[in-house]
Amino acid sequence: MGDDKLQKSASMKSGKFSMYALEDEHKERDKKFKTKDHSFRAKEGLVKERSCTDVLCLIALILMWVLLTIVGIAGIQNGDPYRIISPINDVGNICGYTGNVKDESRFYIVLTFGIGVCTKECPTVDAPLNSNDPDSYYCLSAIHSAYSTNSSLSTYISDNCFTSGEFDLTLNCGCNIKRASTSIFHRCIFDDKQVREDYLSANTNSYFVSFVSDIYEVRRLIFGFGVLFSFCLCWVWCHFLANKYVGLMLCWSCIFLVLFMMIAVTYLAWTTADDWNNDEPPTHSNREITALRYFSMILMAITFLFFCAMLYLRKAINLSVKVISLSAHAIEDMPMLIFTPVIQVIGLVLFMIPFFFYLLYVASDGEFVKTEITPAGVPSYYITTFDPAPTVLRRLWFLVGCFLWQMNFTAMVGSLALATAVAMWYFTFPNERSSKIGNGTIVDAYKTTFRYHLGTVAVGSFLVALIQFLRAVLTYIERKHKRAIELNPIAKYLLCCIKCCLVCLERFLKFVSKHAYIQTAIHGTNYFFSCKTAFYLIARNILKIGTVHVASTAALVTGRVFVSVASAACMYYVLNRNGQNEASGFVAPVILVLILAWMVVTIFMDIFHMVIDTTLMCVLTDEECREDGVAIYASTDINEFIKAHGVSEDDKNKYFNDEENKNEEEEEEDKKKDKKKDKKKDNKKKEKETELTSVVTTAEV
Repeated sequence: MGDDKLQKSASMKSGKFSMYALEDEHKERDKKFKTKDHSFRAKEGLVKERSCTDVLCLIALILMWVLLTIVGIAGIQNGDPYRIISPINDVGNICGYTGNVKDESRFYIVLTFGIGVCTKECPTVDAPLNSNDPDSYYCLSAIHSAYSTNSSLSTYISDNCFTSGEFDLTLNCGCNIKRASTSIFHRCIFDDKQVREDYLSANTNSYFVSFVSDIYEVRRLIFGFGVLFSFCLCWVWCHFLANKYVGLMLCWSCIFLVLFMMIAVTYLAWTTADDWNNDEPPTHSNREITALRYFSMILMAITFLFFCAMLYLRKAINLSVKVISLSAHAIEDMPMLIFTPVIQVIGLVLFMIPFFFYLLYVASDGEFVKTEITPAGVPSYYITTFDPAPTVLRRLWFLVGCFLWQMNFTAMVGSLALATAVAMWYFTFPNERSSKIGNGTIVDAYKTTFRYHLGTVAVGSFLVALIQFLRAVLTYIERKHKRAIELNPIAKYLLCCIKCCLVCLERFLKFVSKHAYIQTAIHGTNYFFSCKTAFYLIARNILKIGTVHVASTAALVTGRVFVSVASAACMYYVLNRNGQNEASGFVAPVILVLILAWMVVTIFMDIFHMVIDTTLMCVLTDEECREDGVAIYASTDINEFIKAHGVSEDDKNKYFNDEENKNEEEEEEDKKKDKKKDKKKDNKKKEKETELTSVVTTAEV
């Protein structure tokens, strides 16, 4: 005490000594949050004191953006998008750009398979079909070269382009009559629907034309039922799952349905074997009958094992239903979660706008090569091919890698923000969620993600993008050397195995990254430590997590089927009831509604699945953070279930004893380090005391 008073009085006399009085206090206060070892966070709930994670990978992502910009600017200097997006006429000139057609920027089709000529403006009126006036036609350059006068060209049109005194487009005579059309992307598109269908049907199946026509006529109904109505049904399904009794009924109904189907198939196989054995005269060999008997026995064993697993996992199944119900409540409390894909789409669009221009300019860096084609019965024309510059391929591969990384980064930012919002929701006491939780929680989650964890997102997205890039390169090699690979069976099977391994690795990385982001949302740790935490958490609760995954998949797949089929059925009912419907058939509109509804419900259910996984991880983390094994933030029924059917006391004691032993070892090491530091501090203090004594003595004198 005397030393402290002496040091305090000295610090009052000289401000330079005041730093020593607060040094130890500051170090102790900041020690917990400045340490690089984040293991202490693994047994906490939601961490509020966060720090930036994986900063180096975020810098690498920013460097990728810079390099992408440099490559794009270099492409702008040498490339020209008009080379690949503008139409090319029959002699290989770009309409409105090269040769003698710089003033003719429109393209008018002449032959039904896409060959045409350049013109200044698209025709606005239809020429008479029985006219042979050359001014009423557009003809290929080869025709104009062979028939240079109007009379000779008129005779050619009458002899080669007419059927029964009228123009016939199916003859492909090298001339096409002028029809009213509108310029769309510098291409003259016929105004008459029937003419468009005639040109389309010249090389297209008529069923396809009918499908396109039906879809166009009822496009508003398709959008209404395929998007809006299906979205409303998704909310209805979510509300059903929020009721635990509906969830229990649905889950156990699916399980018993599978069990019933397995029993039925087993019975059918066994009775079929009996029927084959009793056939007179025999229609199947003894080998076939014996094989079917063995097959039915195998099915019987699988059915029995499934029944035993159902009994053994019944408690975990009930817990999974409660977790699904809790996740549905999270979506109801934060309804804007459903619109998180909109934010991802906006981010991807902001990236795609400059990326698309860079891609066009880089891909258009090269020259055109013309090749003359002279088929039998059709006037000659030119096929123009593009010869890219030598470095274009390498730059395009770089752009592909950047696109994959950015695409995965944008998607995973949404996943981490979604997990953060759900974690904030869960680690709020149930009686306080109505006042503290809402759509603003999602905004806070995005702020947290952008402020601290973009580097963590960059790590996971880079690993997934790397595997996808390797798959793209492998696909390119396979297509480029297709003949050589087909002739070499060893190379073919080896390539197939590599592709299969890459697909499995990609799925594994996506699974690991998803659960790592959940741990980052809860504990605020970096990517690789989150992967480690997620791995051990999953390993300790493998049965619960597996059961929840199966039960949630069954519930979500059932929801997908329900919403899609219900939307398509309502669309069919409306079309069938409306006697004055404009569509000639129901097949195409109903199929398109089914596809759109499936896409909408897939987006909804993917978000729901992420919410379920995050909720489960939060429940398990909350449970393991408490020595009594009670998840204090979970709902009452989940707590009651965990108390009755949770982890055994031996497993709990073993886990917590292991953790305590680790903590004791770490504390002993810290004590040893602290003792060494204390010795150094004591020596420094003694030196300071001698200095202070001399200063005081000098002052008294």
